Amino acid sequence: MKILIYTSIIFLFYILSVFTFQKNGLLHPEAIERIPNYLDGRNLFQKVYNIDKNEYGLYQARELSHFFDYIDANFIKLSASVGLPHFYSLVYFISIFIIIASCLYIAKFYFNHKNFLVPSTIILIFLFSPIPFFSVYMFRSAKILVVLGIVLSSFFILRFLSQKSRGGKSYLPIVASALFLAFGDRQGFYILLALTGFVFLIFLFFRNNKHLKIFKFLIFGIVISLIYSYIVAPILI
Repeated sequence: MKILIYTSIIFLFYILSVFTFQKNGLLHPEAIERIPNYLDGRNLFQKVYNIDKNEYGLYQARELSHFFDYIDANFIKLSASVGLPHFYSLVYFISIFIIIASCLYIAKFYFNHKNFLVPSTIILIFLFSPIPFFSVYMFRSAKILVVLGIVLSSFFILRFLSQKSRGGKSYLPIVASALFLAFGDRQGFYILLALTGFVFLIFLFFRNNKHLKIFKFLIFGIVISLIYSYIVAPILI
């Protein structure tokens, strides 16, 4: 409950500051093309897998981000229909909220912070740096999805490492977060590769069986991502 309260306070301060300084948001040149693309009469599948319009013909295997862009476009349409026109990204704000909550949870339960002063300060510095503060409008959800994927992957890995009993399907959140990271953006896939290599180096240094299992989980995510990117998705497109 305390984490939720602190998260809500930080998030409200952030979005109120955004609304104060940026008013109705910015209409990015790419959004001028993308919003009509996501709001036309075609079905969802055709909109998400339209590489010519979404990627200018350059396939990057990040259709998950196109789905979230579709949500943003419809959120903008809905807001305009009720008399509140803007160009903000709903997906961006929700991602920011989850990132704040996850980081506070990690700080308290995995790094033993007695209070939220230090982690809250670090989060605020991040939120009010230029890129997070001025990227709240609809453009590409891919980048904030990568940040969210990094945070979620870190959270589930730390949770796995802290568990005394690893029965059941405790590996599934790690695999799911790895896939989320890879499917969100091509940059996320390369970050996943770097994370997997880092975990393997830790295993070589400490020879801990937990690290080896995490390495295997991440490799599984990479393999699934490659199968989708080079076999499944090209057929769908």
